[in-house]
Amino acid sequence: MADKPGRSFASVGTRRSAMEYHSEPVREEDRAFASTLADTLQNHHLAKDFDRLVVVAAPQMLGDLRQAFPESLRKVIAAEIAKDFTKLSALELRDAIRKLEINRLSTSE
Repeated sequence: MADKPGRSFASVGTRRSAMEYHSEPVREEDRAFASTLADTLQNHHLAKDFDRLVVVAAPQMLGDLRQAFPESLRKVIAAEIAKDFTKLSALELRDAIRKLEINRLSTSE
C-alpha cells in the first residue's frame, strides 16, 4: 500500500480525482500494534511475571493502549506517562526514565 492515495480516471471524459482510503493505514497499524502489545502484557501478567505496570508511551499510542488493555490489566497499572521517547538514544532514554521518578509514581498508591 502506498503512502499517498492514487489517482482515478472517470469512465467518461478526462477528469481525474484523488482516491481516498476509507481508513488510515498507519493508524490501523498503530492500533494493531497496541492490541498485540496489550495481549503480550496480559499473557505476562497472567503468568505472574509482574504485579504492577508502569506504561510510558507517546500520547496517541497511550490512548490506543488504554483502549486495548483488558480490565484485569488496567487494574495493575501503577502509572501512565504520555511521553514520546522513540527518537532517544539508549543513553538518553535511560536518563529520561530516571528523571520520571517512576519508583515514586508506582508506589504512591
